[in-house]
Amino acid sequence: MTDDDKETAVMSVMDSMFTIDLSYIPALISAIDDYYTLVEPMSADKQGICASFIMGLQNYTNVLAHHMAMIEGTWTVNGDHIDMAKEILFDLYGNLIQWLESEVKVGAGVSEKKQMESFWKDAYNQCERFDFDDQRGVNWVKKAALYKVFGTLSNLSSKYNDYAAKMFKETREGVTKYVKLRDDYLKKSKSNGGKK
Repeated sequence: MTDDDKETAVMSVMDSMFTIDLSYIPALISAIDDYYTLVEPMSADKQGICASFIMGLQNYTNVLAHHMAMIEGTWTVNGDHIDMAKEILFDLYGNLIQWLESEVKVGAGVSEKKQMESFWKDAYNQCERFDFDDQRGVNWVKKAALYKVFGTLSNLSSKYNDYAAKMFKETREGVTKYVKLRDDYLKKSKSNGGKK
């Protein structure tokens, strides 16, 4: 057969080549929900941009799931095929979002950087302080509490961003994470007193 004949033959049976089983649609809906979880913690302006990719991800999930079925030698696409496709695309989408967020931060102006640092310092100063009897010393705050206060102050995602990573050092006591302003920022912050 010529290439045109092959294409004509495939197109004539394309609607009857694949079938889906009962697990396919619930798995696809779950995959789409999972994609949205990557967008939820973002600020509203970034959410709009990144959410616009999700319709394309739905299409790619469907296409990739069909390829997974063909690799297994079956013409019935099921939820497992969707899950395999989602695992690949979820990671790629997550990496894309991280890249987009980091690119936006690279272009941030001096005033925006100062404002973000100010939000983190203010949040730190509003949190309850904890001291440790070892080399870690005093003035630690619970990381989760810092996120919560930061989110309220800045009206942005409380995600631990590049500004915070530069400003704070981190430790763990059991399952609880604590953070503390680094020395050069600590000098500029007022002390709330310590608690063990």
